[in-house]
Amino acid sequence: MISFLEESKKRKNILLEGIKKAKELDDIEFKKAQEEYQQYFKEWKEITEIAKKICEGDINAYLGAIKKVNPFEEIEQIGSAIEFKIINKDLIISTLHVHDEKVIPKEEKSLLKSGKLSVKPIPPTRFYEIYQDYVCGCVLRIARELFGLLPIKMVIVNAVSKMVNTKTGHLEEMPILSVAIQG
Repeated sequence: MISFLEESKKRKNILLEGIKKAKELDDIEFKKAQEEYQQYFKEWKEITEIAKKICEGDINAYLGAIKKVNPFEEIEQIGSAIEFKIINKDLIISTLHVHDEKVIPKEEKSLLKSGKLSVKPIPPTRFYEIYQDYVCGCVLRIARELFGLLPIKMVIVNAVSKMVNTKTGHLEEMPILSVAIQG
């Protein structure tokens, strides 16, 4: 009988130790969940404030919304920079700094019937066709993102690139496309 009592005390101590560890883990998880909640709540509060200001027509909040959501991160990774000028609550002018032709490959690769890889330079007409598609796609993406994010009625997007000025022979930023899009 004594061994049974000793055995049950050992089991009881093991179980009590397990309960103690479980409580400690619960406390750690609770604190972590509480910190995450506080962070989410802080972000929600910031977004709600920005949204209220936008609904009130505060144009300074427009820039805050663009920075917070950052819908143009992918375009910037491709090799472009974007600037915004908020004229009023209905109009934004965006300048897209398109990097020169470095974003388009200079050669195309294809697989021959023999299974070998063929590498040829892209013909200039095809090269500039792809470059035009790239620039137009970026312009349309900017307009789409701004219309989706803000209650604006018009976006003007100016795409500029460094090009040789034929009068001076120097590289200068020059507009290559300017589009006004109504929402």
